[in-house]
Amino acid sequence: MQFDLGVVLNFSIVASVFLVATILVSAFLTKRLITLLPKLGLVDIPGGRHIHKNMTPKGGGLSFILTTGLCAILIILLMPPQRRAFFLSSRMQVFYFVAGGFAISLIGFLDDKYDISPKIKLLAQIAVASFSWYVGFKFNSIFGLQLHPIISYGITVFWIISFINAFNLIDGLDGLASGVSVISAGTLAAIFFISGNPGVALFLIILMGGLIGFLVYNFHPAKIFMGDTGSMFLGYTFAIICFVSVNKAATFTSILIPVLATGVPFFDVVLAIWRRLGKRWLHKLEGKNEESKVMGADKEHLHHRIMDRAGSQRKTVTVIYSISVIFAVMAIVLYTMESKSKAMAYLFLFTVVAVLVRSVAYIEFHNSGKVLVHGLHKPSAGNLVLILHPIFDSIVICASYVCFYKVFSYAVGHGEFESFSWFQGMVIHALPLMFVFFVSGVYKIVWQHASGFAYMKVLRLVAFTSLFTIVFIAVISEIKWPLIFLLKEYCFVATTVFLILGERMIIRYFKTMIYHTSIKRHLYDEGVERVLVYGAGMHFRYLVDTLQARQLEDESCISTVIDDDTFMQGRHIAGFAVDGTLDDIEMIYGKKPFDKIMVTCELTPANLRKLKKISNQFSIPVVKWDVSESEVSL
Repeated sequence: MQFDLGVVLNFSIVASVFLVATILVSAFLTKRLITLLPKLGLVDIPGGRHIHKNMTPKGGGLSFILTTGLCAILIILLMPPQRRAFFLSSRMQVFYFVAGGFAISLIGFLDDKYDISPKIKLLAQIAVASFSWYVGFKFNSIFGLQLHPIISYGITVFWIISFINAFNLIDGLDGLASGVSVISAGTLAAIFFISGNPGVALFLIILMGGLIGFLVYNFHPAKIFMGDTGSMFLGYTFAIICFVSVNKAATFTSILIPVLATGVPFFDVVLAIWRRLGKRWLHKLEGKNEESKVMGADKEHLHHRIMDRAGSQRKTVTVIYSISVIFAVMAIVLYTMESKSKAMAYLFLFTVVAVLVRSVAYIEFHNSGKVLVHGLHKPSAGNLVLILHPIFDSIVICASYVCFYKVFSYAVGHGEFESFSWFQGMVIHALPLMFVFFVSGVYKIVWQHASGFAYMKVLRLVAFTSLFTIVFIAVISEIKWPLIFLLKEYCFVATTVFLILGERMIIRYFKTMIYHTSIKRHLYDEGVERVLVYGAGMHFRYLVDTLQARQLEDESCISTVIDDDTFMQGRHIAGFAVDGTLDDIEMIYGKKPFDKIMVTCELTPANLRKLKKISNQFSIPVVKWDVSESEVSL
């Protein structure tokens, strides 16, 4: 829908009036609630997971809920019919939304007041989501496929509950949930106005005004908290509003845009589920009696981790606001870009998400890796790996061939550039490779301890078998496009080798990653021994391998590595930076205290005297780690 200048000005005037009015009304109500809520027993007491130090009223979300609800009803009742038609498509939908919003806010208010159990709260959320599905807020189709009512119900309920709990989880710092919601509402308002939904855009601007008025008193140091009353209402609101865009064009982009617009809460809830499932499986594998609930609570959310680094609530909230703005900009760019240009936007989005996950998901990676390593140490894991390797290889070979066959067929402008179908070509490529893998003993290699020769063996087998296949095809068939055919074969071989070898290297990568993330997590924990290693040569690499083999016990952590070789300075050996020489050890101790010195190189008398001095000065033991040949007494 295209708007002329008059329509844009008309909308801008109405939106500006409502924005200013809702800011003032919400700020007025919030100030009154600061004194009223404690009288009703709605006070957040410090302690436990809470990081605030003073008793603070909670349930302040009532201010922007009442402001938003009243303004939405006023639009329906007071706006002239000719203007109402421009802003409002369905009066009943607004009433249904208000009813659902009131119900979820009531559940949140009761939780703030009586602290109801997570199971009862979840059942109540399911009930509200079911009502929303019944009155028409639901997925009718996805990616052009009409959904069966049962599937539609399941996806819809999951979608609404995910949004509700996403905003509930992010509400952990002063001004965090309300500020992120302002950014989300503004982003969606812009997208809906551009798409020709001014009514939804106006509602979101009203919500923005209510949130800004509340944020005045909620920013650090907060005088009031929104509580579950406000956070659950916000999650429900964004979940329901998103159905307008999703059902108009049920493409991947239309589903992704609302998720991006509310990116930080959604990202945090994904991390929470991943983290808690990982802990639960890890406790079972380690035989611990500790129960880790998926619906439980912890202090490892995104805002907790960023605060550990930033050091203050204001800096943390500012960082998360910045992340929210990045997601918001990407949502608007994805919506407005032409379909041919969206590939670059998706690539940029993938890069941003990958960097964010790598930066903050170290706990989830650590737990997942330990689950994997524990699982591989079980006797049954060896037999499972023997089965999984051939299955994975066959899928990779077939998928790679079909993918590049279709891509290059499309490139030359017609369905086939070979004298046989994609299925025949897939069989011709897959069977010889799988046969050679079985005969050559590839599936007898223990890849956790494989050498470089084993990886080169797979590379040679794929290359020579594929070369044989190319010659065979050239003999038995007439190749119509030889250059395209050879390029397709090259891409197929490169992708197959990369995926097959990558799958076998992933276990070793996880073991190394687990060890280094363990060091980051446990370096300053009580009972963990911090070790300075003197000597970064071959023995040091043997030491790292030994510690990685014992990593499940978390006995000790290498905190610093030093070496007298000037060539080593500033370089990374086995994943550790060489921080200096023996002469720098006192300075290093001041920056990175350690509990033990472990020597992995030959000692001269002068160096031995230096170590003795350091040991006496700081009362630190010095030990020698060596790998040497010794005679066995028979």
